[in-house]
Amino acid sequence: MKVRNLILGLAVAFAGFASLGEANAQKTFEKGTQTASIMIGLPSTTGLFSSIVVPPLTAVYEYGVVSNLFGNGKGTIGVGGQGEYVLFRSGADNYSGYFFFGGRGALHYEFVPKLDTYAGLALGWGFYGGNAYSGATGAFIYQSFIGARYYVTPTLGLGGEVGFGYSLLNLGVTYRF
Repeated sequence: MKVRNLILGLAVAFAGFASLGEANAQKTFEKGTQTASIMIGLPSTTGLFSSIVVPPLTAVYEYGVVSNLFGNGKGTIGVGGQGEYVLFRSGADNYSGYFFFGGRGALHYEFVPKLDTYAGLALGWGFYGGNAYSGATGAFIYQSFIGARYYVTPTLGLGGEVGFGYSLLNLGVTYRF
């Protein structure tokens, strides 16, 4: 229940901040832009809601490498890294964790001012470990995502991602520098 309240609170904050401010002259994401994001998510496996100890937490760093892909000043490719962690209870005294570390790439396109929309793919190593497993198990995996960030100030954005991975929905904040 706490996870749902936290996510609902982030969604309400996003909706409130989305209505503030005038259009920003700076493009949301272009060559040389760097972003750092922290997000909290909902797991894609619904049976885990009652057993979550630490909700899915995702940290992302991204750097704009190529701009003006479509000749209209829009369209940027960003590359970077991603880390993800979640801890859940799988029994009375059994705790299990999931980790993902890897690289990611995304195509960004600004449809409206201050709104960075993007889609991409993350490739990396995902593994489970804990009392419920006899040692850690891992594999090379991929995650796909579609996201949007609304910049409430020139450096602070609120946004979310949906996609295929451990988290079905991530909401969080982004710092642009």
